[in-house]
Amino acid sequence: MFVSVSAETVGATNKDGMDISSDFEGRIIQSTDDHCESTFLFQRLSVLIQRYNAVAVLGTFAHTTPEDDV
Repeated sequence: MFVSVSAETVGATNKDGMDISSDFEGRIIQSTDDHCESTFLFQRLSVLIQRYNAVAVLGTFAHTTPEDDV
């Protein structure tokens, strides 16, 4: 099963966002019986958001080659 997740990367998470996170956490713990799995999920999501933000920022710079400097 694939679940699409959207996350705001600027500012704090509101109550609805925290409710969804808590629901995910409860379902993960229920299905795996491992309390660490939910922490690992949110760590992975955090790293993915940081990587995407880096790609998005780097994509705003012009690509030049040494020949362009002449």
